[in-house]
Amino acid sequence: MELLESFFGVIGDLTWGWALVPFLVVLGVFFTIISGFVQFKYFIRMFRVLSSRNQSGDPIPSPLAKLFYFPSAGGSAAVISQASLSP
Repeated sequence: MELLESFFGVIGDLTWGWALVPFLVVLGVFFTIISGFVQFKYFIRMFRVLSSRNQSGDPIPSPLAKLFYFPSAGGSAAVISQASLSP
C-alpha cells in the first residue's frame, strides 16, 4: 500500500508541479494549430457580433442576451439552437 501511495505521490508532484505549465503551453499550441488558429481568426468578429444591433427581428435584443435567455420549455438546448454563428 505504501508503494502505491509513493508512486501516486510522485505522479501527483510531477503533474501539479513544474511540468504542468510547459505541458499546458504545448497542448495549447497543439490545439491552436489543429483548429486552424480559430481563436485568432475570429477575435475581432467576436466584438463585432457582441456589439451588433438586432437586425433579424428576434424577440431577444442582442446576441449577448441570447446567452442568458432560458425559456421555460426549451432550457439550454433552446439557447444553443437560437445562437447565430453566421457572418
